[in-house]
Amino acid sequence: MSAQTFYYSVHAYDFHTYYTLGDEESKAEFYAFRKAVEEEFAPELTEGKCRIFRSFDETLGPHTQGMFETDTRDASTFLKLLNFYQLNHGNLSVLIHPRSGLGELSDHTKHALWLGEKVPLKESVLSDDRK
Repeated sequence: MSAQTFYYSVHAYDFHTYYTLGDEESKAEFYAFRKAVEEEFAPELTEGKCRIFRSFDETLGPHTQGMFETDTRDASTFLKLLNFYQLNHGNLSVLIHPRSGLGELSDHTKHALWLGEKVPLKESVLSDDRK
């Protein structure tokens, strides 16, 4: 079965899951959630339909909290990820944004979705191709 694609200029989606730096309870929930994502999406990870990147216990780029990223280029996997994240993110904040080619700033802000509390981003490090 071939991968399903997105519409318009979207070619992928990123899911950034955050925890509050310095908060051990938040960190424990974060790592438990990451493990749940790895287990739930083991087939998709093996098939290359999604990826999980390493966890960061410090700020990185525009991200002001500890985080890990999951991404997908497959529309059906996106829907499954979205449904899983919506029902299982607990107290964690999640930024979901497209990779549209319309600019990092726009994708991380105007075009973004949030689960949980919105986390401030360092917008100055994001480029915007639509200037």
